[in-house]
Amino acid sequence: MERTRQFAMHAIAQYQRQKERYGLGRYSLWTGDLGLAVYLWHCITTEADLPGLDVV
Repeated sequence: MERTRQFAMHAIAQYQRQKERYGLGRYSLWTGDLGLAVYLWHCITTEADLPGLDVV
């Protein structure tokens, strides 16, 4: 879990640097801003499911 948190902090810093440099975010689903938000949400909640891929 510690490595996951370190990676999350790195991702946040990278996101902030890129936003400052280019003035906009990335808009692809899994590798852009939304993908980062989903990843960070899973770090907080410690859930491992994927949104939109629910299996019944």
